[in-house]
Amino acid sequence: MTPSRLTTTPAQLPAKLTITLWDFTWYTQTAKGEPFYDLDRAFAEAVDRGYNTVRICAAPLLLFGEHDIDTTALQFVNMGGDTGQRTRWYNAAGGAVLNGRAHLLALLRRPSVTAAS
Repeated sequence: MTPSRLTTTPAQLPAKLTITLWDFTWYTQTAKGEPFYDLDRAFAEAVDRGYNTVRICAAPLLLFGEHDIDTTALQFVNMGGDTGQRTRWYNAAGGAVLNGRAHLLALLRRPSVTAAS
């Protein structure tokens, strides 16, 4: 049996998806002044850049893994010192404390954003 292929785009979706990937910086760079401090602004900027879909790293092992990490008070620090500056993986300013699961729910509960035509 051949899998069926969608031949038309469902009405609730845009005709073309333009996808941006938010790696784990959407939760590590949440201190004041960082790119994801304000999720509404981050979404608006994505729309301004022409994106209508956000794909995220939801940190499943961090948020739901079997460990003793308190995910209600995740503390992020600058991870690289002088190493890797100007790369997303290392340049978190540090100092942010985040409830990881609540932040994920806030992102998922956002109303849909539609780019202006």
